[in-house]
Amino acid sequence: MSKKSKSSQFAFPVKLIPYGLVSFSEFFYSDYAQRLYTKTQGMDDYQKAVAFLSTYQTLEICEAIQQAGHGDLLDSDEFQDKIVDLVEKLLFENFEEMLTNFCAERTKLAAQIEVQKGGV
Repeated sequence: MSKKSKSSQFAFPVKLIPYGLVSFSEFFYSDYAQRLYTKTQGMDDYQKAVAFLSTYQTLEICEAIQQAGHGDLLDSDEFQDKIVDLVEKLLFENFEEMLTNFCAERTKLAAQIEVQKGGV
């Protein structure tokens, strides 16, 4: 008798970043983004964009899985591979839209920070 993989029939909503469960501000101030900023020094702009978008989208997917009550699946190497495949597919199909939205949110956050500093 074969056991059916717990992750084989699991569906959850996936929203493109930055309009999902994890706000841009939450991502921007996260340890993930701060470490990524350091790691991407010396990369060209395209490589940085891919790194930030894929990391942010991965966090979004993981949050959706957690909120759906299936956080235990995140410990599975097989399931992690599926997440990587999904993120790659989403980036390939939606890169321009994701980058445009990411940059718009970054601009909004920069303006908010400037206002808080007493600038513009």
